[in-house]
Amino acid sequence: AVPEGTPSFAGAMGTVNTCTVQGFINIVFALAVPTYYGSLALQAFLGLQNNFKEEKYRWIEIPVHTIAYLIPSAYAIIIAVTENFNPHGSVCSYAKAPWGCESDPDVPCERGEDIQNLINFVGLSQLFLYFIFPPSAALSMYCWMKKKQNELSRRGSIGMSIIRENARKETMRSAYLQISVYLFSFWFTFVFSVIDRFHQALTGEMIYNFTIFANCVFALQGFVFTMVYFALQKIGEPNLGLLNMGVHFSPSRNQGFAPD
Repeated sequence: AVPEGTPSFAGAMGTVNTCTVQGFINIVFALAVPTYYGSLALQAFLGLQNNFKEEKYRWIEIPVHTIAYLIPSAYAIIIAVTENFNPHGSVCSYAKAPWGCESDPDVPCERGEDIQNLINFVGLSQLFLYFIFPPSAALSMYCWMKKKQNELSRRGSIGMSIIRENARKETMRSAYLQISVYLFSFWFTFVFSVIDRFHQALTGEMIYNFTIFANCVFALQGFVFTMVYFALQKIGEPNLGLLNMGVHFSPSRNQGFAPD
């Protein structure tokens, strides 16, 4: 996609238009993917609150789809109109052309208007979606589960105290493992690219081997997320019955305790 003849891009065979299209797609999905992935934690939280009755929290799908694509597309259109999709790093993304011209007074910028305030806002939005929103939603879910389990323990009879305490501990352990796996996998696929972008923005230099490594890790995102999907199912299997906070138990003739 990089325009043919661009310095430091061996084998470049694209045009300004192909570079703009690639940059547009990069920006949209760089914001859409973490929005969707972060919304999984929010959806799980709402599911727990509503005992997984989808009709009570299905409304969240419309605002999630709207935020995931409408806002990033608006950002990308502004960047495209101001000619700020140019070769940057190993792909076409936000940058002036030729690359580094804004920091070198001897090299005039041929493409790219000054929209630094918007770019700073987009960067902060990415950091929010990467490192603040997902753990906040996951932490809210964990705290809510803990609160409900404590309430359940206080309502229980003396004969049920040990059983309820063990169930609470097991549920909290499972929730902790799921949240840990969720956040680690999410950050793992992004953190190297974020470090690479920050390094280039602060120094104006590129560490080629690290950039290649960051791109390879990011390219494995779909595979990592698929593995996490099955891993979370496996971790949560023993505790599916514990997620229904409205279950009450009563003595049974044939075996210790049975659901009412």
